[in-house]
Amino acid sequence: MFDSEASARLHQKMKKIKKTIERQAMDFVMAFERNKKRNPKDVSKTKCGYDIRSKGRKIEVKGAAPLNQPFVNFNKYNIAAFKKENNLWLYIVCGLRNKKPKLIMLNKNKILKRKIVHSLWRINLHRSDLK
Repeated sequence: MFDSEASARLHQKMKKIKKTIERQAMDFVMAFERNKKRNPKDVSKTKCGYDIRSKGRKIEVKGAAPLNQPFVNFNKYNIAAFKKENNLWLYIVCGLRNKKPKLIMLNKNKILKRKIVHSLWRINLHRSDLK
């Protein structure tokens, strides 16, 4: 059983890992968008509900260390953006521990057709997304 100090250390370690994965995913998507000549801008600190603005696209970036993570979670800013913004995309970078991460790109219409657990706004991915 964990004591509170061990639990706090574990929480801090998990938080650090999550930040690393998020940064790697952002770097991957920024490079992808630059490669597509879309001139991406990082807007993640603005709390607008998405992370990157790139030639008309508004992109929420999610990173997943394992290649087969079956879902992504949204926060209240993401939810608000998906309800009101046009040309919104969800880019999920899977397999960040692998040498060749996989990028899944879902537009707003595909997201809103998914089964959403409204209390959490958890979007389940389909097997076809991972191919």
